Amino acid sequence: MKQVFIFLGIWSDKTIPWVDIIGLFLFTTGFVIGLGAVTVIDMHGFLGRKSSYWTEATIRTHKVTKPLIWLGIFLAILGGLILYRKNGFSGVALIHAILAIILIMNGSFLSFYVRPFKKRESRESSGNPSFRFTEKDCHEFCCFNHRMVE
Repeated sequence: MKQVFIFLGIWSDKTIPWVDIIGLFLFTTGFVIGLGAVTVIDMHGFLGRKSSYWTEATIRTHKVTKPLIWLGIFLAILGGLILYRKNGFSGVALIHAILAIILIMNGSFLSFYVRPFKKRESRESSGNPSFRFTEKDCHEFCCFNHRMVE
């Protein structure tokens, strides 16, 4: 029986590379969290094409999924750094690093350029005065309150 366990790799004198296992776990967990969040927001976006209810649900869901997408990217990069620590940037590690940079650039563009532009555009077109409090106003308000406390 011992020979079967040794053949299957269950029983041996080898040490388990726990750092590599943790790196692989973080890498895989990052993909699961990030792709799961992207799938949820894509499904809502698909349903919201012609329905105002699903459009509103998509907007509300995006507030939850956006941090999960960034968390997934962060965990995948952290796991990749741990997993590929001995290889450096060669082969598959280089391809993963390039893809991570592209994902970060895409996410930054969507989060910090497109979303504020669309938010500002929708506020101007809606004509609802209750939505006129912009992010700039919020920043000025917070800075004013901070100066008052000092």
